Amino acid sequence: MSGSAMSLVNATTPSSPLTKSSGIAALADIARGLSSFECPPVRAALSRRSTIALGVHAGWAGTLVRAIDLPSPGIARSRLQSEGTGSVPKTLAGVTGEQISAYPGVAFSAVSPDAEQPKPVNKDLAAMRVGYGQQGADGRYDDADLDADQLSDGWLPLMRRWLEDAVEAGVPEPNAMTLGTVDEHGHPCTRTVLCKGLSADGVLFFTNYESDKGRQLESVPYASVTFTWVPVARQITVRGPVERVSAEVTDEYWHSRPRGSRLGAWASEQSRPIASRAELDAALLHAGERFPVDVDIPVRPDWGGILIRPAVVEFWQGRANRMHNRIRTSQAGGSWTVERLQP
Repeated sequence: MSGSAMSLVNATTPSSPLTKSSGIAALADIARGLSSFECPPVRAALSRRSTIALGVHAGWAGTLVRAIDLPSPGIARSRLQSEGTGSVPKTLAGVTGEQISAYPGVAFSAVSPDAEQPKPVNKDLAAMRVGYGQQGADGRYDDADLDADQLSDGWLPLMRRWLEDAVEAGVPEPNAMTLGTVDEHGHPCTRTVLCKGLSADGVLFFTNYESDKGRQLESVPYASVTFTWVPVARQITVRGPVERVSAEVTDEYWHSRPRGSRLGAWASEQSRPIASRAELDAALLHAGERFPVDVDIPVRPDWGGILIRPAVVEFWQGRANRMHNRIRTSQAGGSWTVERLQP
């Protein structure tokens, strides 16, 4: 085989999208098609049942096959190029030559060793970087530099102002925060939750107390949350001890939630394994039957609010050349201290 590329198969446009059931069933068909092609390297690779990378479009609809590797002296890579949606596959699975799927509407081409290859993802990640802050011709930034005097009235006024700025800037879900906990073995765990209250007492969120985070916070009652607002190059981290809020606070928030969210809280045994999505959907339907529209949905007994009482609050503001602004305020002995940290 010579030249930059040679067409192996050109099939017709699909009359219907590929489904999960039909996709697996079709795997053997393409193997037979490739095996019949008079190309020794291809046939040799298939006969060895070489592992081939198969790209599968999320949802098993649209484009199925993305690329295959055929390790042979004459071919660096054989790529299956879509003539359909051109969607980038989101998962990879190892399959053998006998399992490669035929999908109508996909063209197969063998690419020579000197063809341009995809860049490794890790190299792309290493090269990813953005400039922080908007500087004018005079080198000044649009927003004032974060400084210690901005916390003269404590951490709460500045945090509220930054949250309002994030809302005005159109940051998606500006109240989203990354919650960090540790389990009984000291292993860290993080997940994104939504802040549902901000006051001088601290940062409030709600959860099922029997969830992973609920049990971890009961075992080690200390947490950290980080608000990250990338579009405005700002971040706030709050650390401190946690406590459950009163039943009155939980009840007030619970009844402000949409009906579907309250039913979902009853349907889900949060963080517990479940056999299928269908079983989860059935649990939601059962909750709806248990609590009809004309019936008040009570607070689930193991569900409620958790308050993080700030012991340390750090404000971060992005700046060029990694010379970011970091101001930390911490409480000790009933008083707060403010200090600048090196970036």
